Amino acid sequence: MKTTKKTKIKYLLNFWKTLPEYPTQEDVLYEIHYYLERDERSNGEFSQTTLDFVFRNSDPKELEIINSNISSLKKNNGIIKTKETGEGKEWFKINSDLFD
Repeated sequence: MKTTKKTKIKYLLNFWKTLPEYPTQEDVLYEIHYYLERDERSNGEFSQTTLDFVFRNSDPKELEIINSNISSLKKNNGIIKTKETGEGKEWFKINSDLFD
């Protein structure tokens, strides 16, 4: 992953998931951002299907917190809806890129 001055040490050293406060909203955004970068999605858009894939290995307790964080991020415009298809599928984007 591309690193910048804003990238926190816990992400650079890959130990954020071992911290007692995991998963924070920032952790959730980082994991989404990291996945989108690896998947070469230059537009940064993702759907619920993407989120399900990114967090597929989370244990149920973590997943409950992750989903709550995602809901809060949507309400607080940390994650914004960019479009909705005719089939009702919604697409989102991280509002401000914390990692560039």
